[in-house]
This record gives sequence, structure tokens and C-alpha cells, in this order.
Amino acid sequence: MKEKTAARPGLQFQMEEFDKLIEPLGYRTDWQKAAFLRVAPSVLSKLRNGHQLASGEFVAAVRAALPAIPFECLFKVVRSQPRQRRTAP
Repeated sequence: MKEKTAARPGLQFQMEEFDKLIEPLGYRTDWQKAAFLRVAPSVLSKLRNGHQLASGEFVAAVRAALPAIPFECLFKVVRSQPRQRRTAP
């Protein structure tokens, strides 16, 4: 049996804003952008496609790479989808 758990808050990376800031610097592909942030390209792909919310490590990588950009410009607090939890029959 599956039981829904409550939605939890998380951080959504504002990819469009990030793209607007970084593409004029010559970083056009997600691979180049990931290298700039020092994260795996798959991390950007999952964030871009909405498969995951930003982790603490990712937030730290963005803040280290772009310290002058306000946090609120690149991250938005959202409620994640409720997770389904399996319960014993």
C-alpha cells in the first residue's frame, strides 16, 4: 500500500535567469555551464528538466561561482510534489 507524505519546501533553480547571466560570458552549452559551476552536467540536466530541486551542494557551487548575484535572483522556494511512501500490508 502506498501512502502520500506531505509536500516539503525546496529550492528551484531559476535556469532561465542563470542562462541570461552566463551566456554573455561565453558559456553556451550545459556542459560549459556545469564546468563553470564545477558540477556534473547531469546535475544541470536534471534541474533544467524539473527532475530534481537544487541540493545544498549545488546552491553552494552557484554561490561560490557567482557571489555578486543575489540568492533570490537564482533560487525560488517551492513546495515539492508529495512523495509516495510504501507501507506494510
